[in-house]
Amino acid sequence: MKQLSFLFLFLSPVVAFAQQTVRGKVYDHLNHMQPLQGALVAAPASGYAAYTDEAGSFWLQLAPNDSIVLVSFVGFVTDTQRVRGVSSIDVMLMKSVELKEVKIKGKQGETYISSLNPHKTDVITGAGLQKNACCSLAESFESNPSVDATTSDAVTGTKQIQMLGLSGIYVQMQTDLLPGIRGLNVITGLNDLPGPFVESIHIRKGPGSVANGFEAITGQIDVELVKPQKADRFFLNGYADTDSRMELNTYARKDFGPWSTLTMLHGSRLHAVSETNDDGFLDRPTFDRFALIHRWQRTSHKGKNTEFGVKWFYGDQQNGNVETHYDYLAALAYFVRDYNNRQEVFAKTCVAVGQKTNELGLQFIAVHHDRSLSFGNSSYKAEEITGYVNAPLQILSKDTKHTYRVGPSAYVSRYTEILRRNVNHDSVPELPNLTYNLSRNEVIPGVFAEYTYDNLKKFSVIAGVRADYAPTRALIATPRLHLRYKFTDNLVLRASAGTGWRMPHPVTENINYLISSRAVVFDDALKPEEALNYGVNLTHAYHIGERDGDWSFDAYRTQFMQQTVVDLDRSPYEIHFSNLHGQSFSNSVQLQVKQEVAKGLVVMVAGKYNDAQTTYNGTLRQKPFSPTWRGLANVSYTFWKERIKLDATAQFVGPQRIPDLAGKATNAITTSPAYEKVLGQITYKTPRWEVYAGGENLTDYRQPEPVIGGTDAFGPKFDSAMIWGPVTGPMLYAGFRFKILNK
Repeated sequence: MKQLSFLFLFLSPVVAFAQQTVRGKVYDHLNHMQPLQGALVAAPASGYAAYTDEAGSFWLQLAPNDSIVLVSFVGFVTDTQRVRGVSSIDVMLMKSVELKEVKIKGKQGETYISSLNPHKTDVITGAGLQKNACCSLAESFESNPSVDATTSDAVTGTKQIQMLGLSGIYVQMQTDLLPGIRGLNVITGLNDLPGPFVESIHIRKGPGSVANGFEAITGQIDVELVKPQKADRFFLNGYADTDSRMELNTYARKDFGPWSTLTMLHGSRLHAVSETNDDGFLDRPTFDRFALIHRWQRTSHKGKNTEFGVKWFYGDQQNGNVETHYDYLAALAYFVRDYNNRQEVFAKTCVAVGQKTNELGLQFIAVHHDRSLSFGNSSYKAEEITGYVNAPLQILSKDTKHTYRVGPSAYVSRYTEILRRNVNHDSVPELPNLTYNLSRNEVIPGVFAEYTYDNLKKFSVIAGVRADYAPTRALIATPRLHLRYKFTDNLVLRASAGTGWRMPHPVTENINYLISSRAVVFDDALKPEEALNYGVNLTHAYHIGERDGDWSFDAYRTQFMQQTVVDLDRSPYEIHFSNLHGQSFSNSVQLQVKQEVAKGLVVMVAGKYNDAQTTYNGTLRQKPFSPTWRGLANVSYTFWKERIKLDATAQFVGPQRIPDLAGKATNAITTSPAYEKVLGQITYKTPRWEVYAGGENLTDYRQPEPVIGGTDAFGPKFDSAMIWGPVTGPMLYAGFRFKILNK
């Protein structure tokens, strides 16, 4: 762990911003001894929410701009509580209608759309994450229609995401409101973070808050990890599947006076060899992964929260021709090894400035990441050292309707990247052997200002702008606007518009295309990517008798002013990187309906249409590997005193354009067929134990010939990245969860 030593040097001069924490209980106003289980406590500014337990208690960590919470329960009048500078509250709710002989029980949704946030926010709760095995963050979106999980190639098996028809690199990924997945781990980071350590996921389409940065183009995903002060005393999750993958996740909490600590450990491995499709390569990579997260958290008597900790992620993954498993030095054997070692140090706190309603937040994170990837005769070695600091000052009006946020932020990064590309062979002698030095320093200082108005009833607006100095020595302005209007308590309209930008990392973001015979060609000196995103969302919650339901309609457009174009069509033996010369856009429309059709039986269906097009070598064409339509259906049934739960999900994936492979693939196709994939799980629960079993790709749909030319991997036809469908067959799994509850 000596690599961590440099990170602690960053910690001494600065601490970082953290959220306020509020605890409390919710009771029936007419019976102060009757707690309300399942009452919703939500912060309208951030959309963060919690539900009360069987004792009516809740614990909610708030964002910096949260000054009030709304407390609601079915059949009761919603109450507004101020939480600025408050650490605990007791809430007495009054019944809106007095009903005789009727019992009303609140229910916590596994997924829901926040009606309080001006940003359109889908929330996946801890219960929603357990609908599937959820071994990693990348596998947490299988039952969510807003984010699409995909596989990048048949050799590394790396899972990626798409949103609004575009790659997940255009989504700003945060962990507890800190930059989490960017830089060298923008792709692999989704696979490194264990799902059992995640408390909830907040998915926001469109540009996010300017206070959180400039990188949100198609959306923002904030991953909330389990908090030290809220965690159970002990948790253990064990998992195994028919692919011989084994996994253990555990964490333990310990309190030291006002401080709480949480230590999380993760380990997983897959060493079994499988080759069933006769393409010359293992069906799936073998790997060893390890993760350590250690956090400290303290809440003061004024409700201020301070937190700091360390993270360590390690991965060693191997694949290649079958014989490499037995002897990676075997003659003519194509061997792939991907090694990642990443450490993070983070801290956050806030202090009062002047009046108690004014706060100065400080947040900080330092990262060191080593990556070494060897594939065939080529190699990629990279190192990242990044420091980030953000210091928002928040000023809240006395009536809590107006909030002002201003402050500076800065990224300071050093990237060392060396790509050695050797794809020469006799049949294509013009392909070069080159060494690419992509090393660079990135210093990005910026300032932001944001205004929020919320009258808590009908209308709210968030308007902000930030200015950042890009490494290309250009000042880039990022304006953003979010509006929310409530026609009724259950019908909400949102609209958003704004720009975002990011620095491209062409090799690490497209490393899957290099596990092929393609030569790398840089046509331009790449500029920052910049895009405008705008769209609307209409959400309606309703009741049919005692059954709840809701529907949501989204329409968004992303228009690029500048983009790194990855051209796979100019030649099947080359990959070209260039700046955008022409148009590039993506239109996305989605309709989602969820309905409780019977007691314990919930059905959700969703469909989306994506039109993503980019100009390639002067021609506007559909982006490859971006399905024109997708569908999803999920059925969840809970019975036997809520001890047994059945979940089933069907995914429908429409046609995708395939890059031109004429002369490279024997049966080259230009458009993939539509297909479906089914997964399901059954879970048995007790207060301490959970036992689950399930399966994925139960329909056994597989893409034929996932690896092209795999039996001659050093030849001109080799390509492992033309992936549009599942590459492995059915997989069955089983596992358990055990926890020791807090006293």
